[in-house]
Amino acid sequence: MCSLHTQRGDSVCKNDLRIQRQQLEDRRLAGLQNRVLREDLIDYAIAGLQEEIRERHSAFDSWLKALREEKQRIEMELKRLVEMIATGSGSQSVMAANHRARSQTPGDYQPSRGARARLGPRKARRVARIRHFPP
Repeated sequence: MCSLHTQRGDSVCKNDLRIQRQQLEDRRLAGLQNRVLREDLIDYAIAGLQEEIRERHSAFDSWLKALREEKQRIEMELKRLVEMIATGSGSQSVMAANHRARSQTPGDYQPSRGARARLGPRKARRVARIRHFPP
C-alpha cells in the first residue's frame, strides 16, 4: 500500500491496493528470473564465451608459433656466425655485425688477469686490437 494513503487517506492518494512487501519482492524476482535466467539465453551466452575462448586460443597459438620460428632463426644465425668466426672466415659484414653487437653492450669488455695470463702477452695484444677494430 502507498505510504501516503496509509498516513493521510483517500484525500491525498487514492491507491488503496494492498500487497505485502515480501510478496511484491517475490513477484519481482520471479519476473526477473523469467526474463534473464532463460535456458536459451544462458546457452547463447555460453556459446559466445566459448567462441571468444577459441579465438583467443588460436591467436595465442599463432603468436607462440611466430616466437618459436623467430627463436629458431636467431639460433641458426648465431650458430652460423660462431662457425664463421671459429674458422676465421669472417667477412666485413660479420665484423660490422660484431661491432654493432659490442656497441649495444654497456661498457667495454676487459679480460680478467687470469684470462690475460692464459692468453699470453702476444695473443692478449691481438685480442685487444681486434676488440678495437674499426667496422
